[in-house]
Amino acid sequence: AAWILLRYLEIGMGGLFCCIKPGDRELIEAYAKATGRAASLIVVSPANLWRCNLIKYVLKRPGAIGSRVEQVVSLLMTIVEAAERAERSSLQGDKFWQRSLRQILRNAIEICIAACGDVTMAMLHEVITSAPRTHAEVHNEQWQRDSLCYRLIEEAEGREKTHREQADFELAARYFLHEYPDMPNDTRGSILATYSVMADVLLRGHMADLFDGETNFIPDVTFEGAIIVLDLPTKVYGQAGVYVQSAFTYLWQLAAEQRDVKANPRPVFW
Repeated sequence: AAWILLRYLEIGMGGLFCCIKPGDRELIEAYAKATGRAASLIVVSPANLWRCNLIKYVLKRPGAIGSRVEQVVSLLMTIVEAAERAERSSLQGDKFWQRSLRQILRNAIEICIAACGDVTMAMLHEVITSAPRTHAEVHNEQWQRDSLCYRLIEEAEGREKTHREQADFELAARYFLHEYPDMPNDTRGSILATYSVMADVLLRGHMADLFDGETNFIPDVTFEGAIIVLDLPTKVYGQAGVYVQSAFTYLWQLAAEQRDVKANPRPVFW
């Protein structure tokens, strides 16, 4: 493995290097120095200044193919699925719960984009947690004033939209104002509990600083020869390290699969 990695570095490949234990960063730094590639390293850790807002990257990534909303949903589900694998939860094999969680994420993202043209993890979280639990709440003036979900729906109503955007917005608004309150309490509670696993990682601590703020690098720089080192070893950061490295890897792989290979012919490694 060391021989292969050294050859990759020698021929100028870009890559993504995930850390499992303390010392992994020092290992790749030594290999990079030995092959004259030290200047190619981007070491991502709380101690360094490199930051990448994963959700904004998905929404703004040049050359993206397919629905950006679905790609944000898949990004967030990658974190949920990593958590479920670690805990051997029953959700892993239950398609109903997966579909239900994807549905609430998709509709919340649509509301944010329709109202603001953007979405952050904090905004997404408040939309989901302030959604109405009963039909009585939907018509309650106090809830309407306090709920970001309702306020964004009202804001989106007044914005100009294409026919497709209007149709997507109407589906999302109907979901939260009509379908979501009809959901059995146990079902809704299970979906929210699973969602909170993912949200908890991205909303607090080092992970929020690294991946839900400003952006000064993106995964695509590996196509120009950069070596991104995710110095968030799981033996130090626990499951949070697994979740975020899994999410970043998903986006990097997506970018690699969708890149124009003629324009970006440099081989890359993970």
